[in-house]
Amino acid sequence: MKNIQKFHLSFRVVPTRAVNGLCPIYLRIYLDSKRTEISTRLYIHAKQWDSKTGQVKPSCPDYNHINTRLADI
Repeated sequence: MKNIQKFHLSFRVVPTRAVNGLCPIYLRIYLDSKRTEISTRLYIHAKQWDSKTGQVKPSCPDYNHINTRLADI
């Protein structure tokens, strides 16, 4: 009998937890039907987040640095 597990990662911004206008970026991990979230300790403005790609928009001054850090995670 095969044991097949479904695994998925996604990044998301949580505007309800904003501090001084900056929203935290969380990593959401799915394993089978279970879900957990981990803080990346990175913060951006909600307008600078592209929810389709799960990355910071190029209009953000530090977008290259933040996207590289997200890729490393």
